[in-house]
Formats: sequence, structure tokens, C-alpha cells
Amino acid sequence: MAGYWAECLTETIFTEGNPWDELRKNVPEATSAFFFDRPRPEWVRLHLVRDQVLLVWHEVSEVHQAGSHIILKPPAYSPSRFRPGLLVTDQERNV
Repeated sequence: MAGYWAECLTETIFTEGNPWDELRKNVPEATSAFFFDRPRPEWVRLHLVRDQVLLVWHEVSEVHQAGSHIILKPPAYSPSRFRPGLLVTDQERNV
């Protein structure tokens, strides 16, 4: 799934949207639907969390794809071949 999803921390309310503006529209609708028979909260706080993958080696011996995830297999460990590095992928999904 691409885009954003929201989960209430105190009630069983979930929704999603892509782009961010659609999620912002869906959150009040989902909240109103959950609280249809009782008073609903006056406001809802959305907290954006970035899901980032950090790669700590430079060399990759195998690459596999499992659904929307990419799995990288490092080469066999050898102190002389190990060179720490950093690769950051930016996927904004969690709200």
C-alpha cells in the first residue's frame, strides 16, 4: 500500500489516504463514524512518523523482492570486506 494510514491509540479507529490531504479528510469521517452514538472528541492530533530503512553495508550479494519490501542480503562477513556505510530510503507511511 502506498500512502498514509492512521490508527487511533485509544480506540479501534483506522483509516488511510493518499495523498496526505485525503488522510486528513478521512480521519474526521472515521472518527465520526466510530462515535456515531455518543459524543465525539473536539479535535484529533495526527502525528507523522517516517519509516526509514538504514543500510549498514556497502556491498550486496543478493536482492529479493517480497511484496512491497526489498530484501538485501549482505555478502558473507569478512572483517577485511566489511565497510560500514549508510543508505536512507524515505517512505512516509505511518501517521
